[in-house]
Amino acid sequence: MFPTIRLPNTTMWEPGPYPGVEFAHLSHDSTNGSRFLLRKFAPGTVIPAHRHPQAAESVVILKGKWIEGNVEYGPGSFFYAPKNTVHGPHRGAGRGRCFLGRRKRSRDHIPRFPRSISP
Repeated sequence: MFPTIRLPNTTMWEPGPYPGVEFAHLSHDSTNGSRFLLRKFAPGTVIPAHRHPQAAESVVILKGKWIEGNVEYGPGSFFYAPKNTVHGPHRGAGRGRCFLGRRKRSRDHIPRFPRSISP
């Protein structure tokens, strides 16, 4: 059995670093600083261009739309930024925006995923 389980009806949302952004922390590994979290953007929320000087960041769109560089991306889209890489501005669009993010503070690497994932 997994040692950490988060169910949808028990996830605690808290304000994020920008107005209109909420975070739900799913897990944190204190040995390497890795975190998994959910993010929600309110309509019209724009995250300015920024960098994470101590952490790589990965994002998967779960629900809604993510607009990056005037291009709209939908569910299943994946983004990766090595630490200290400028990314954004970006924003969520439509209803039900939800993104899964991971920040890893140990050595940078591109996460490996299976070629396809069955529902």
